[in-house]
Amino acid sequence: MTRIFSTFICLIILPGICLNSLAQTPIESISKTYNFDLAQAVCSFTLTDAELNTSVVDSGKLIINNQTEVTLRQGKGQVKLPLYKTHQVNVKVAGFVDTTIVLDLTNRELGYNIQQAIRLRPQKKAFKISVQDIETNENVAVGVVLNNKNRNEKIFISAQDIRAGNYVVRIRASDTYDLEVQNGSSYAFYATTINKKTKQETKDQINIRLIPYKVGAKIPLYNITFATKSARLNTHSFEELGRVVKLLKDHPTSHILIEAHTDSDGTRLANLRLSQQRAKSVYNYLMKQGIAAQRLQTRGAGELKPIAPNNTEINKARNRRFELIVMKK
Repeated sequence: MTRIFSTFICLIILPGICLNSLAQTPIESISKTYNFDLAQAVCSFTLTDAELNTSVVDSGKLIINNQTEVTLRQGKGQVKLPLYKTHQVNVKVAGFVDTTIVLDLTNRELGYNIQQAIRLRPQKKAFKISVQDIETNENVAVGVVLNNKNRNEKIFISAQDIRAGNYVVRIRASDTYDLEVQNGSSYAFYATTINKKTKQETKDQINIRLIPYKVGAKIPLYNITFATKSARLNTHSFEELGRVVKLLKDHPTSHILIEAHTDSDGTRLANLRLSQQRAKSVYNYLMKQGIAAQRLQTRGAGELKPIAPNNTEINKARNRRFELIVMKK
């Protein structure tokens, strides 16, 4: 005959001992070894750019002890971590080198909160800039300024830094830069944007062809834009027009023709009128900036002088452009 034995766990309440007093005794105060992770510290993290010494406001994530993920929003995050332990914290933010730190909480007590700044190094890549005279193909030693559009960073390259006709500079791999050539008075200004994010892989070099400033020179302007079918300048056009103002002030005796072009959308007559109106808008802006009217002429070419077939949106954007033609130096 099989006997079934049952085991009972009995709670024996001794006289003079209150259950409430037992329940109120923190387990972690009894043993740091067997605290069951009930004792925790609030850890707040902020990110700092190790190169610029500024706050990083990019999003990313923390990985705690290779298990728990914590989202970083605008470079900040918060998490509760058990006391009496060490914790490995991995930081991942696009555009920065992955960083690992160790938080030692083995000797911290209850009520201890942490404010932890983490310095991140940017991911960089080499970018080559070559500058030649568009007519002679000879290398030109000029200064170059790179203005980071994502954060407060400017890179200045002097003409003395040229090496075999090339500048090699290290830029942040995930950031976009406005590039402007500091070329004195011998050449027309040149400005563009590099390292832009597209569906294709970003390029690691740019070949700049400078136009000598002389009578008959045609200086293309691609950063002057308007609303569709409008002759009202968009505000971001003012930066490019500011370069035109500086060019004319650097050449106080120079006269220019402002020629406006459109794509082929719409009728030929409507495009001709629109280009004339847009050229006049640029004329009026330059006058307001102190350029004398007698130094300026305008012409609307409409769709008559395309530089690319009007068969794609990219090509149409290329055809919607301005040219400054130097009439007198």
